[in-house]
Amino acid sequence: MSERDDLIQAIRERLSRAEADRDAAPLLEPATLAKAQRLADLLGSDAEPDGRHLLGWLHWYRHSVLPRGQDQPDLQAALSMFQLSFLVGAPDIPVQLLPILAELAVPFATNALGQALASPDSDELDLAIKAWQQIVTHTPVRHPNRAKYLSTLGNAHFNQFNRTAARDDLDAAVEL
Repeated sequence: MSERDDLIQAIRERLSRAEADRDAAPLLEPATLAKAQRLADLLGSDAEPDGRHLLGWLHWYRHSVLPRGQDQPDLQAALSMFQLSFLVGAPDIPVQLLPILAELAVPFATNALGQALASPDSDELDLAIKAWQQIVTHTPVRHPNRAKYLSTLGNAHFNQFNRTAARDDLDAAVEL
């Protein structure tokens, strides 16, 4: 087993123990934070959704139990770790974080859509559409940019329709 796998297992065990015992103490231990930092270092910038998702939960739980003022580094770490999970549509992200993650994803999705429109590759456009769909799904109805996000997603679907002539893309564009 690799060091990465050992760290993932150790963090999983601590999360499970904390959940089963309803006691956050194992998550607040300095050793847990050291293991989390080492795992984050090993993951680096790799698009490794499982390890990042696990670290997201660890930091979210820590944020939830730490006193106000001491919790912000863990909140920021949770948001950072959950970004990839959010973009790929992972179902088990804390619901409180979804609108924040949607807002944080806008620059990525904007860039991805720009690159996809400049490329003939329909897969790139599919990925950009998925990112924008996540953003629209988790942006509150009264958000000041919601109409803009809906329009962007509609235009992305229309561009996909122009490439594929798939009626579903046209229907999605019109609906949005």
